[in-house]
Amino acid sequence: LTRLQAEEQALAEVIEAGGQGDWPALLDSVAVEPGYEAALGSALGEDLSAPADDGAPLHWRNLAPFPAPPALPGGAQPLSSFVDAPAELGRRLSQIGVVEDEAEGERLSDGLLQGQRLVSRDGGLWRWDGFTVSAGAATAAAARLQQKNRLKDVRGLTGAASAKVDANAGRANEARAAAEGAAGEENRLRLAV
Repeated sequence: LTRLQAEEQALAEVIEAGGQGDWPALLDSVAVEPGYEAALGSALGEDLSAPADDGAPLHWRNLAPFPAPPALPGGAQPLSSFVDAPAELGRRLSQIGVVEDEAEGERLSDGLLQGQRLVSRDGGLWRWDGFTVSAGAATAAAARLQQKNRLKDVRGLTGAASAKVDANAGRANEARAAAEGAAGEENRLRLAV
């Protein structure tokens, strides 16, 4: 429990320190399925550090979804299927397709239309204009998303560990009371002998 509490505190401090002061990063409002952090980090990168506040000098605007968005090549599933994000990211996420691996990304990248991207779960990126990022390239956004998911897991584990500690403390108190009772009985019997 102590180890989990220390990890929870450290993760919370790291995540909180990554904020943007008056304008919280859009990243703080994004939840991604475990295993897709590298894909989202590669797809959006530092763009996730911008806020959705119109008062910020650099920000995301909430635009209506495209009435008839172009299909992603090869039936790639949109990244929006794996991400819970504010509406400001709707257009962008709908035009980023998730592929299984590098071979599929390479094969489908020629069919990308202007503005579209493909990503793999391990962070490979293929953009419509030919820009490519190799799988496994570390991004700050992916690391922060992984930390957020780990914090969520640790908080769940901390709750379970705390319940175990409470249950074991109750059993320990019962055992201590039983031992004290037995010691008292032993003393009474010694005196009787």
